[in-house]
Amino acid sequence: MLKIIQKLLLSEVNQIADLGNNGKIFNSEVKQSTKGKYFRMEYSFIQDNRKFRGIQLCFIKNKKAYLLTFTSDLNKFEQYKNIGENILKSFNVKN
Repeated sequence: MLKIIQKLLLSEVNQIADLGNNGKIFNSEVKQSTKGKYFRMEYSFIQDNRKFRGIQLCFIKNKKAYLLTFTSDLNKFEQYKNIGENILKSFNVKN
C-alpha cells in the first residue's frame, strides 16, 4: 500500500508543479493515523488572479484511493485550516 501512496504523491506533486510559478508545495508526506497510512500535501496556487491554499489527504482502502481536498482563499486559509483538516480526517470508508 505504501507504494500506491508514493505513486499518488508523485502524481499530485507533478500536478502542482505543472502550475508553473503559480504552484507551490509547502509539504508532502506519508503520515500514520489510527486509520492507517495516508498521504498529506499542503500547497498553494493562483487561478484567475486569485490566490488559494489547500490541503489534500489521500487514503487507500480495499485497493481504492480516496482523495480529499480542502481549498481556501489564501487570506482565509489560517482561519479555517484546522477546521478543514479535521473535517478531512473525519472521513471514514465503510466496508
